[in-house]
Amino acid sequence: MKAEQTEDDRRESEERREMEALAARVLDLSRNAVLVNLRFMEQAYALLPCKRSELWTFATDGASLRYKPQHVLKAYAAEPNALARNMLHAALHCVFQHLFVGEPVIPAYWDLACDVAVETVINELDLAATRVDRTLLQDPLMMQVKGNVDLITAEKVYRFLLDSGMTEEEAIEARRPFLADDHEIWYRPVESEGDDAHQKQRAEAPAPEGEQRAEKKEEQRAGTTTDVKATDREHREKSRQGMESVKQKNKPKEAHEAIGGRFANTIGLDRAREDWEHAAYQMGVELESFARMWGTEGAGLVATLKAVTREKQDYSEFLRKFATRNEEIKVNDDEFDYIYYCYGLELYENVPLIEPLEYVDEKKVRDFVIAIDTSASTSGELVHKFVTKTYNILQDSQSFSTKLNLYIIQADAEIADVAHITSKKEFERYIDGLEVHGMGGTDFRPVFDYVDHLVETRELENLGGLIYFTDGQGTYPKKKPDYDTAFVFVDDAFAEHLVPSWAIKVLLESEDIRKFEDE
Repeated sequence: MKAEQTEDDRRESEERREMEALAARVLDLSRNAVLVNLRFMEQAYALLPCKRSELWTFATDGASLRYKPQHVLKAYAAEPNALARNMLHAALHCVFQHLFVGEPVIPAYWDLACDVAVETVINELDLAATRVDRTLLQDPLMMQVKGNVDLITAEKVYRFLLDSGMTEEEAIEARRPFLADDHEIWYRPVESEGDDAHQKQRAEAPAPEGEQRAEKKEEQRAGTTTDVKATDREHREKSRQGMESVKQKNKPKEAHEAIGGRFANTIGLDRAREDWEHAAYQMGVELESFARMWGTEGAGLVATLKAVTREKQDYSEFLRKFATRNEEIKVNDDEFDYIYYCYGLELYENVPLIEPLEYVDEKKVRDFVIAIDTSASTSGELVHKFVTKTYNILQDSQSFSTKLNLYIIQADAEIADVAHITSKKEFERYIDGLEVHGMGGTDFRPVFDYVDHLVETRELENLGGLIYFTDGQGTYPKKKPDYDTAFVFVDDAFAEHLVPSWAIKVLLESEDIRKFEDE
């Protein structure tokens, strides 16, 4: 009996090794099928070594691609192209840095948004090796997204899903045709899975209740395509618990701001994030030549990479630096020596000793102009947030000179509205009743003509600068104005090339503007 048991164990072990070797070969074939056409993905795949896992059916944590051999073989047997597509799907998640958000999100919406962004790029590339049947089921949601989102990135799709009124259950159901990998690994602390023995020991040892649920779920799904409802059941429950906990303490502005710690796996991911940032930059360089061959087929990937690799700009810091220096005589309290003052009172009773007063040259914003491009694509919410943020920065820390002199101009192809602000109360009344006027084409020249007129008539005697908030391309003045000008572009990576050399260019994401606080 013991000999038979030993023989069975040996045979089972041999079969397992053969299955693992075959799965590894299938993964290599699938990866190479993509690399034949997308050579620029070579570095990305190199950063994702395939590792057998006892916990994850098919998932990536940014450091490796975890898989169960039986799942890989059954998926390949059912539809060979699906495995190649799923590997590309997981790699693009890392390239677009979907794993490294570092801020609270609702998993049901974020998972769907990331999958939509990645599948959109893969569909546009239209490689023969990645064509699968499920793309037909993606069309209904794809049409909605493309009709409402200009550049399809995970952040923009996430915002669209939140604003659309879609419930979490609907988001989980809508994810089915886009599903390729398990995102639950994104929301867990980074594990050290250095060897298979560690994974097996962890899988066999008693686990916390949450992990037992995950393991039970994996056992139910072993060898089959990932079940999105099972994948997100724990997410949904944790999301609700987190929401209720926060609601008891305070009232969040938005649901997605109320869930903290959903990206708790950032410990240990900093190194992986740096690697993927570098890989994205490298891909962007190589894509310039590939884009010429593809034409429009690679446009989505190129645009998304530009959005991912674009350096984030701190608008608050920029505006403070943009503020010009204006000498204002003021006692420098830091340099006043109270020791001599008190010593004089003690020595001569009522005669203090005072050194010559020191004065400081403070950074002051003088007269200032905020111009708003009110063309059709500029939303009232963004205008409100931007104007309020700009005013608060200028007003903060004695930024304005003693007298406030601010003009807020709305314009499209012509001047639509002008507000002259000389006090905080006037600004509060203006922002409370703010309405966006215009909604036509874009021509920047009328604003510059109007500001030049204000300077000539001495309405603006000491103009500190002009900030022009725009999200489109327009006609610029041919001549450089006599004052500093900055164009703040929203979600427009291409308009920066059209800005005259004399203007300062600032690129902001609409999502970043929406996060501006109304201080």
